[in-house]
Amino acid sequence: RISSKKGIILIDADLPPDASVVIMTNDEFIYPTTDDTLIIEGAGEYEAKGIVVKGIAVAGVTTFEIDTEDSKLLFARSASLEKLSDKDEFDCVLIKVESMLDEGKLAAVTSGLVVLYGDEANIPDSLKEHRVSKVNLKKKEELPGNILFLEKK
Repeated sequence: RISSKKGIILIDADLPPDASVVIMTNDEFIYPTTDDTLIIEGAGEYEAKGIVVKGIAVAGVTTFEIDTEDSKLLFARSASLEKLSDKDEFDCVLIKVESMLDEGKLAAVTSGLVVLYGDEANIPDSLKEHRVSKVNLKKKEELPGNILFLEKK
């Protein structure tokens, strides 16, 4: 769940319909649609309530650049890290870890803050040192490190 002044963005979430944008990366989640919610399932350029999302196919997997005007984020899956083009400055890169993560692949990410989430067994212990339950990009100086493991609540 990503909250901004413009609205709420959900990624692979099965939550109540209060989001402006929902990004679906697989079929395991079913999100109840409303006229006020934009559902994104693939590559393309989208906009809802001032939130701009650009889906880009990389290595057969879609990455999403999200611009809320407050923050600029990149959502990627671990399978696409080698091909990731992090040439733009992002406030945060959010990585869904779906298979064993090779720490060396994180070198492709040049943004200052990387947030990992997914199956804990696929994330090396050294990358789980800084565990958090949520991230406030307005208070980055209070975060325990530059690479964070986002735990489920």
